[in-house]
Order: sequence, then structure tokens, then C-alpha cells
Amino acid sequence: MAIKSNMTLLQRPKRETERIICEQFIESYFRKKVDIYQLPSDPPDFTFTSDDHEISVELTRLIMPQVKQKEAAQKRIVELAHAKFKSTSDLQLRVSVTFSRRGIEYSNKFMDSQADEISKNVFRICQETDDIDSIIYKNSKRPFNEYIDTLWVSSLNKFESWELINAFRVPHTDNEFIQKQINKKAEKLSSYEKKFDENWLLIASNLGYLSSAMRFDFIEPNLNRKNFDKIFLYEARSKEIWQV
Repeated sequence: MAIKSNMTLLQRPKRETERIICEQFIESYFRKKVDIYQLPSDPPDFTFTSDDHEISVELTRLIMPQVKQKEAAQKRIVELAHAKFKSTSDLQLRVSVTFSRRGIEYSNKFMDSQADEISKNVFRICQETDDIDSIIYKNSKRPFNEYIDTLWVSSLNKFESWELINAFRVPHTDNEFIQKQINKKAEKLSSYEKKFDENWLLIASNLGYLSSAMRFDFIEPNLNRKNFDKIFLYEARSKEIWQV
């Protein structure tokens, strides 16, 4: 399964990102737009009204810390490569880098060396082409190097974008991991300044970046809801919803 980094979502502030996720979930759940309110200070994260019921929503985004660290390093390598290339050329290119599943180092020296190799090869591709406005390149031999599977370069459409694309088998999420998220969020309920008719917990995955890619279809129905009235598992990309 190809997971493409959603740069627009990643670059947004956390609270704005969470609002987008919550709005999309509620629209999918009710099959219509519903006004939600984000309080200046948590908790709860959001509130909305349905059938004269005032409902609170706690939102948690599922992130795999180890994958997040690796993804951040890969993203940094692509950013460095872009900066290196732009220091020597003003060409507008679309460049996509797919890293292998092999582990990588997190040292500045390693990231700089990988960025340097990407930048130099993109520059070489530009120099070797007969028509600079019609570049379309993908390395024919895979992998590109020990840590990178593919390098794709295009000068078509005069559009500039250097991005990370990862191929990844989406793992199943287990009950223990989900229960920990429920327990953590349930601690906030006692600090609510007012009583709501219902308290919901929204657990979201597949948010457009690799470290959030998880599947819920093997979750067993024996989770402890604590004091939440409803708990939802939400795959943001497919908009599939499971109720615990």
C-alpha cells in the first residue's frame, strides 16, 4: 500500500489538524455537516449538539513513535536535498523519493550524505537531458542505493515539489494498544468544568502519513470504555468507522 505524505495536513498547527479530523469524522458519521466547537482550552477537545444533546469529543491520533522518528529523518533528507539542489539551480522540478524498509541512521552526517547523493543525481539528470522542459525520469535499477528504492524526477507542468513517498504494509492495531489510549484520555473526564449529555472518544488513524498507518478490523469488542458513552475508531483516509 502506498502512503503518500500529506504535507498540507502535516504543516498545519496541531489544533487545526485535529479540528479537520473531527469535522470529517462527524460528517461521515451523521452523513451531513454539523457545527463543532473547539474550546480555547482543553478539555474537552470539541463539543457539538445533536438532537438537543450536548456532546463532548476527546480526540487522539494514533502515532507509532518509532516510525514517526524514521519518517521525520527521511523527510529531513528530502528537504536537505531540495535545498542543496536549489543552491545550484533555479529549475522547478517535481521530485519524489521512496525509501526502502531498511533502517536508517539519524546522524546529521548520514542525512547530509543521503541528501547530497539525491541532489547530485537530480542535477546529473538535468544535465544529461536534451530537453530540460520534458524531463521525466525514474531509476530503472532498484534500489537506487542501499537506503532509497526509487528516485522520480519530472520537469513537466512547471510545478515544484520535493516529496517523500513510502510503501508500507499497514499493520493491525491490537486491543492492548487501543486500551492504553482509552485509559489515558479517560483521565481527562474528571477535569471537565461542565456536564455533557454524552462523552465521546474519537481514535483516529491513517492521517496521510506513515507513522499513523494502522488498521482496526481485528479489534475485539471487549475493550473497557471507562466513562465514555461512545468510542469510535476512525480511519481518516477511507473514512471507515468502528464503534467500540
